Amino acid sequence: MDIDTQNYLFDFVKKSLLENNCKYLSIMWYGGEPLLHKNVIYDLSEKFTSFCIKNSIAYSAAIVTNGFLLDSETAKKII
Repeated sequence: MDIDTQNYLFDFVKKSLLENNCKYLSIMWYGGEPLLHKNVIYDLSEKFTSFCIKNSIAYSAAIVTNGFLLDSETAKKII
């Protein structure tokens, strides 16, 4: 996912949350092997988390992975 797509996704989610007066955002990372692009997950998760905190929106996220690329450093960071 290139940076333009990431920004578009974030703006879309942000707009949807505000327009619908949502109080909860739940993200599920899956498809292929999401840990192949950890930086995308880290960057978007940081944006989602920050936005949700500023707007009193509960946030949760989960990931479906086969675990092949899951090392202790990555596990600590995604928790």
